[in-house]
Formats: sequence, C-alpha cells, structure tokens
Amino acid sequence: MKRVMPFVQATREKVEQKGVKALALKLDFDEAQVLRNNSIYLANTLDVEEVVIKYTDDKEATEKMKECCPGAPFVLFSTRSGVKVEFVNPVSYNGLFSKWIIISDGDDYAKVAQRLIKDNKAIKKPESLQLWRFVDPVLGDCKLPYFNDPTKDKVLMPPDSIFKVDLDKKKVQIVSGSGTVDIGSQVTYLVV
Repeated sequence: MKRVMPFVQATREKVEQKGVKALALKLDFDEAQVLRNNSIYLANTLDVEEVVIKYTDDKEATEKMKECCPGAPFVLFSTRSGVKVEFVNPVSYNGLFSKWIIISDGDDYAKVAQRLIKDNKAIKKPESLQLWRFVDPVLGDCKLPYFNDPTKDKVLMPPDSIFKVDLDKKKVQIVSGSGTVDIGSQVTYLVV
C-alpha cells in the first residue's frame, strides 16, 4: 500500500499529460536495451567509469530501487575504492605527462588503459599503449631513468592482466598467466 498511492498519483499526472497512452503496461521500446546500447556514450557524457543496467528483480536490488517504473528508471551513482598509482611517460618532448590513476580490485588492463587515455587526446589508439612495471617494485622508481632506454629494468605487463588491490596495505599486484607480481607505486606507459 505504501507504494500504491505515489504510483497512482504519478500515473494520474502522466494521463493528464499524455492521455490514455500513459496507461500502457509496456513501453514502445525496450528501455534496458536502449540504455545498454548507449552505455559507452552515457559513461563518457556523465564522466563515470561505467554504466551498469540492472532489473528490479535482481538479488542486489534494494526497496528504493524497486520503486522505479517503465519510463522512470532508478539511477544510482557509486564509487569503488582503490589505490592511487602514478603513470609516467619517460619519453621527452611528446606531450604525454604523468598522471595519477586509481586502480580498484578486479580492474583489467583494458580498463586501466582506458582511464589513462580518457583525459589524454594525444593517444589515439588504445592498442598502441604499453604498460611497463619495474622489476624491483620497491626501489625501481627511486633510480635515475635511462633516457636512451626507457624500458630498462622494467617488464611489459601482459594485456590479459587483472589488477588485485589490497586496500589495507595500499598495494597493487597484477595477476596474469605467469603469476601474481607487485607493481609498486609507479608504472611507465609508452605509446608505440
């Protein structure tokens, strides 16, 4: 009964605006599919990481979420906690600068690369981006860089890497076919 009266009032207002068409039980289109098809555009426009579409009968849906109805979706903005990692481009005179990116547990290589590219219009193709970690994650970023060889003392991260984050220790690792490895607090990125 708690939900009935607000629904009746909203329906009455819709009937006054749109006529009998407002009483239709279904929309003329699949609202969830439209949102899914436009999720990349919506994420970029709203300046969010991703847009997730869920139904009200989903296990994780709260009572508040179940109050939505066709044509009036429930929108929830949330953040994921993570650890800040510095991404540095060691190549001089190319306009690609250092950037701090928050990496969350379960992020994959493509998602981290997308975050790096998002604010940097100089990187045209995501597949041209390479991420390199230091062989020694503790002292690697303390050494003087080799300008003639920016990948010296570094290992290329495989594109199938998944990032594992320990929030308590503020530690980031990558998990790939070769195992789990710490990446330290700094990653080198190159555009090839």
